[in-house]
Amino acid sequence: AWKAYQVGKTIKDIDLVLAYTAPPSVGEIGRRLAKFHQVPFLLEVADVWPDVPIGMGIIKNRLLASFLSWRINLIYCDTRHIMAFSEDMKEMIGRHVPQHPSIQVIHNGADPSFFLLEKVHPKHPKKVSLLYAGTLGRANGLSQLFDAMAFLSEAALAKLEVIIVGSGNEEVEVKERAASFSNVSFHPSCTRAGISDWLEKADIGLSMFAPFPVLESNGATKFFDYLAAGIPVLIYYQGWQSEYLNEYNCGLSSNQRDAKALAENLTQLIKNEQMREIMGGNALKLAQTTFDRDLLAEKMLSLFQATLRNN
Repeated sequence: AWKAYQVGKTIKDIDLVLAYTAPPSVGEIGRRLAKFHQVPFLLEVADVWPDVPIGMGIIKNRLLASFLSWRINLIYCDTRHIMAFSEDMKEMIGRHVPQHPSIQVIHNGADPSFFLLEKVHPKHPKKVSLLYAGTLGRANGLSQLFDAMAFLSEAALAKLEVIIVGSGNEEVEVKERAASFSNVSFHPSCTRAGISDWLEKADIGLSMFAPFPVLESNGATKFFDYLAAGIPVLIYYQGWQSEYLNEYNCGLSSNQRDAKALAENLTQLIKNEQMREIMGGNALKLAQTTFDRDLLAEKMLSLFQATLRNN
């Protein structure tokens, strides 16, 4: 971070500084560079600190939590605009700096043009493919999937194939939990083009997080990729994504820690091909009309332009 700050000081002819933060250190670099260059500072927030590590029980010391909140509030207060990845994140940031004049929502968007899939890969006519493409880490809690699969009927299990693409620090644990199911396959992390190949084969996209309510504010890339690929989305949490899925009828959600409810939602999607087709079409429409990255880029660009005009 210190080296990045030193390099940033050498860059000339800067009109504004944009920092992207999950790590608070990136936001701090942006704040200091904006002061050094005497230009406006904008901040894009993908994870709200220190709320997430506190909510997950990673940070338990109250003094440390208070110090981190104070530090992040300094960063927030020095921004001209804060761009949050979700409505829930905007609300969380608002609790940190209730008087901030500009907290916007600009989602981590979808790219429908990239995922114009032809579905050329042949599918097993009797199988329904559930795809999880993402990190196998503590925050993701993918082992919970197998708690839900234990509630599935033999007929549903026989029709289901689970494809897991990714890696992470809980990969060994997840594979151990999956060992009792013969319909689960694991594949290494791959490029964006490789994910496109897996999405072509998928009937349902799965997104899940460890059972910490603070994680319901997330804006995971996989959620938007599933929408852009035109497949129904199955999530194992509530929050803002659940509201979009319900409103646009493009997926199903269930409460955290309710494995039976997740199993019931999965069973619906396995059994009902027409439901999958309708939800998949709605998912693509939502990606195109609301979460298209070109639209979101225009919104961000308008903030840049307004900032420069008013500076």
